[in-house]
Amino acid sequence: MSLTTATQQPTIHPIPEGLAERAALLGGPGGILTDEQIAGFVAEQLAGQDLDGKSVCVIIPDGTRSVPLPKVLPAIHDALAGRVSSVTVLIALGTHAAMSEQAIDQLLGSTERGAKATYPEWTVLNHAWDDPSQIADLGVIPAEQIAELTGGLLTDIPMNVQINKLCVESDVNLVVGPVFPHEVVGFSGGNKYFFPGCSVHDVIDISHWVGALITASRIIGTLGITPVRQLIDAASELIPSEKLVFTMDVAEGGADLGAIAFGDPQAAWAAMAKISAQTHITYVEKPYKRIVALVPEMYEDMWTGAKGFYKSEPVCADGGDVIIYAPHITAVAEMHPGIREIGYHNIEYFTKQWDRFKDHPWGELAHSTHVTGLGTYDPETGEEKQRVNRYFATSISKEETEAYNVLYMDPASLDIEALRDDPDTLVIDHAGEVLFRLASECDGAAEQSK
Repeated sequence: MSLTTATQQPTIHPIPEGLAERAALLGGPGGILTDEQIAGFVAEQLAGQDLDGKSVCVIIPDGTRSVPLPKVLPAIHDALAGRVSSVTVLIALGTHAAMSEQAIDQLLGSTERGAKATYPEWTVLNHAWDDPSQIADLGVIPAEQIAELTGGLLTDIPMNVQINKLCVESDVNLVVGPVFPHEVVGFSGGNKYFFPGCSVHDVIDISHWVGALITASRIIGTLGITPVRQLIDAASELIPSEKLVFTMDVAEGGADLGAIAFGDPQAAWAAMAKISAQTHITYVEKPYKRIVALVPEMYEDMWTGAKGFYKSEPVCADGGDVIIYAPHITAVAEMHPGIREIGYHNIEYFTKQWDRFKDHPWGELAHSTHVTGLGTYDPETGEEKQRVNRYFATSISKEETEAYNVLYMDPASLDIEALRDDPDTLVIDHAGEVLFRLASECDGAAEQSK
């Protein structure tokens, strides 16, 4: 496989004029929608759709995304009741661990009665990404098209497009999910709920590796049509079913919505990405010598909790420290044991030893780079240098942490409140969803989000 270097940066296209405006929109930056407003908007939008007698697959995020689904799903349930032939709720896990019944009840706001009683006639399922019998094959995107979509980052590899068969067999796919700055695609949401949310390794590996080649530090929070967004949009075009999307801007704390949009996947995504760029990026005046990212318990391992790193690393000074503080985390990635084989390294470590790593799952290689950030590797000397120092302050042992090529810090050794008073330290509460960037980068982003 031909592989270009990470220094080659493909074009990121601006959101096309009129795309965001194609979606229906309620709310905006800085506001809070009432339950009545949300329910009214949902009812109005679905009333205008041709859904009668059709089967519907409602696609939602898993518990690693902060979103008040109980403010939206009951209204969707009422709007579909008596109209559609069936509703299956599919949890878009990507390759995350399946959610337990208790966790699903918490996600859906049905802890008192359970999901079956709260949403009668709905069936709720985890995406079975590891069960081949549950996966449909949609064909292949040829290598020539992949080369074009990625701006030449990949030049001679096709992409097999596979997805959960419920997305193919249902008449209508209805995605319901938030939009946040994202380390692989720029901003999450829209068609990303199909790929990688409901897909399997090929699309996941290729798309994540393309993002890694661009580097998470450069692509995260980039408002526009990135090469990875182009890949997942192209894959989604192969889904034969109708696709509708509710996108949401989640207010700080995760309990409220500031905005909700509805439309086709690209339009609804564009409308909400412009808002998320204003509400989920915090700009700071100077880089910090030390960052302490307090990772919430919604992230159960480092595979997901690492968001605390790559959403804060852009404002860490060269040679500074990023500390992932998560005493509740006891494992790096049980669903991805291959991470231990390779450890955490920067992108050059892999690209400059490509023959050694080319057969390892690319999604794991990409994750490795996301939790490392920018750096260099000299294949002549074997010396690897990172731009910043990464520490895990978790319940993972020192020996195990260092086996992953990460520095260890005892979480009990940190006085969080004292660190808050240190002008050279940034302590981030509920780390993982708000992106931190330098104020010097603000002007271009603000112009795009208008």
